[in-house]
Amino acid sequence: MLIQVENAADADSLNRLRSALVDRSPAVKGRGKSRQDSSSELSGIRVIIFQGWELLVGKNSEGNDRLTTRLARADDLWLHAEGQPGSHVLIRNPRKMEIPHDILVKAASLAAYYSKGKGAGKVAVTYAEARFVRKPKWAKPGLVTLSRHETIMVAPAGAAQG
Repeated sequence: MLIQVENAADADSLNRLRSALVDRSPAVKGRGKSRQDSSSELSGIRVIIFQGWELLVGKNSEGNDRLTTRLARADDLWLHAEGQPGSHVLIRNPRKMEIPHDILVKAASLAAYYSKGKGAGKVAVTYAEARFVRKPKWAKPGLVTLSRHETIMVAPAGAAQG
């Protein structure tokens, strides 16, 4: 891994390496939680760092559910490919800043890429502040309702793509 870090061509390469380490890490530090609790909280979730912003991507319905119901804070931005099965994506916004457009587009392209619409040229992706995303009582893991949202059209692109 050290050799890969030394040979990294740019910041995106370093961020991909960091994401790979986070995905493989048996223990991730959490706030006031034991290491075991924190790593289980992030199981089923892919962590991507893009231009200094943390993007969380659910790997399955349980990961989507955990991301949306446990990890999301009110000012985080939640995204999902509109009308089709796929990953929930969360843009962490701990400083409650306006999220730059290129970060929104990257997160939306990840939501499109990790959905059934992956093969399409353009995919509609719904996004909302996490405060407007709710899981109905007794709903299956990953199922949510939105009280306020917007839509953006993007081309699907994975973590390694631009």
